[in-house]
Amino acid sequence: TYTGGWEEWVLPADTVSPGNAPYATNSLLLRSTGQLLSDDEAQALVRMADAHGASCGWDQRYPIDGYTHEVNVRDMPDAAAVLGPLLRERLLPAAAAAFPAFRPSSLRVYDALIVQYNAETGHNCLPVHQDFAQLTLNIALSASSDYTGGGTWFQHFGDVMRAERGRGLLHAGRLPHCGGPVDTGVRYQLVLVLIS
Repeated sequence: TYTGGWEEWVLPADTVSPGNAPYATNSLLLRSTGQLLSDDEAQALVRMADAHGASCGWDQRYPIDGYTHEVNVRDMPDAAAVLGPLLRERLLPAAAAAFPAFRPSSLRVYDALIVQYNAETGHNCLPVHQDFAQLTLNIALSASSDYTGGGTWFQHFGDVMRAERGRGLLHAGRLPHCGGPVDTGVRYQLVLVLIS
């Protein structure tokens, strides 16, 4: 189980809905203070995504030059087999503990993506968007030394947030945010879109 804590940022009372229902809190943006995934687990997911991208191609959810490449975990049986127990035993309980309005048993993964931000190919950023989710958990799969730039910008927070490999950002899915441009290197993120 995840034993680390969370740094919390309080946002306006009507950021995502009147009174921020169903979250029952204004702390809608959190950063883990410990690793949600070990270095080995993060690196294994990157290797699987790269292998899938090399053999089957990367998806491009945003078909405009300059946006990221990604692969859905459900398209990679090996990655799904690794991620399944981690979701049940660590990641969903950690998200529910941070947002007590949700029980671990009520959370479901709507989408699980490994997103690649690559400065060399120019697929290095994401536009401002909102997720189709009640909660989104972004876990860094890259070390910060692997790239420059990057990070996630949140409209209501107004700053770029970064997490070291294995650590993550957890937020209400409807918070407007974007993936900042990676200037050099490659950045990988595991994005878990959660519904209840």
